[in-house]
Amino acid sequence: MSISTDNVEMSNVIGAAEGRIIMSGNQDGNLYELHYQEAESWFGKRVKLINHSIGGVQSLLPKFSSQKSEGVCAAFLLT
Repeated sequence: MSISTDNVEMSNVIGAAEGRIIMSGNQDGNLYELHYQEAESWFGKRVKLINHSIGGVQSLLPKFSSQKSEGVCAAFLLT
């Protein structure tokens, strides 16, 4: 499996006991989740990268330029 990160280098990769994979982007400081499932479905891909730092319509729009985040995710903890 592979997925594009739009040239964002990922760091602080953490895997949770229930299988979630969370990471932060070095360039943008955003919090990402690698979502995966056993097979592709009619409405979804097998693997997708979800950006939890942006929401709604902004997450659906293509990224035309390098965006600067106001806050940077330096570390996180899964419980």
